[in-house]
Amino acid sequence: MSVPEFTFGIELEYIVPYIYTGEADPEQGESRPIDRVPRRPNGFQPSEADDILIDNVVYNRVHRTLTFVGLPAAPMAAQPEGAPPVLPTEWDTVKDESLMETEEITEKYDNRYVPLEVRSPVLFADRPGFRSIRLAVDSLMTRHRLFVGKSCGYHVHVGRGTQGFSLPVLKRTAAFLWVFDRQLGSLHPMERHTNGYAVSMREKANISRYASDLREGIRAIYATQTARELVHLIHWTDDLEKFHNDDVFVRNMAYNFINIIHNDDVFIRNMAYNFVNIVHAEGKKTIEFRQFTSTTDSLDIKMWAEICVGIVMACFPQRRRLRPQHGV
Repeated sequence: MSVPEFTFGIELEYIVPYIYTGEADPEQGESRPIDRVPRRPNGFQPSEADDILIDNVVYNRVHRTLTFVGLPAAPMAAQPEGAPPVLPTEWDTVKDESLMETEEITEKYDNRYVPLEVRSPVLFADRPGFRSIRLAVDSLMTRHRLFVGKSCGYHVHVGRGTQGFSLPVLKRTAAFLWVFDRQLGSLHPMERHTNGYAVSMREKANISRYASDLREGIRAIYATQTARELVHLIHWTDDLEKFHNDDVFVRNMAYNFINIIHNDDVFIRNMAYNFVNIVHAEGKKTIEFRQFTSTTDSLDIKMWAEICVGIVMACFPQRRRLRPQHGV
């Protein structure tokens, strides 16, 4: 197996302010261009249609920026319900309503901002793949006024195309993340621990309820018999929500976990390390690292992607361990 058979993808979250065409730039000394959008007709109140128009103006410009530097970028076509997952081949943008403006943005731009999530295509874990994410971020920084707030995250998905991972590899990866949860967490600012979108396995996952020490946790991880059982163990569910219809796991599976889970619609909160895509019917078959804060530093973005890929690679059997091909 060659290194490029490992794949990864990234999701970056930013706040992008805008002003109306003809308005003065509130930051005259700012070197980065400001996105301008058509002004609403006089006398008309803002509407949802206006918001969609403004979002699309910004998103289309982001696509053009990426295309200009040679990166494929376009909105991903909607897939029919029940269709097999399609690996994205182009950079894309979506609106993330969870992103909140900062005081700096409010003071200068009022509520004129677009919550932007930039998604990469599936990339090979090789030099061109890692270099391409630096190129994407650097190009966006030169053509758009990107801000990073406390709610803005940076997520890395690690996979092997559509193949997914075997249960032994998932167990080894989960055990590594369980043991080194706090060390890895120390790399991230405190707001990434407490915002509810990247919670700690040691603090909140189901395994933390009855594993009194690291050894018991490791034993519990290696005792799991299916990927679904493992995912439930290392994620966080609430007793009152276990029977709710939240469509997290694959439907119509007969597995009953310790006589507690009687169906496959278990609510899983966002963990720092997300394995849900592995067992979800329409999942990406990836392990997602969610705790890193967003940044406009392309080198930091590249290095963290290499670290995430390297962790998963290191959890393959000895004879198949590989190292990511680092880019510059």
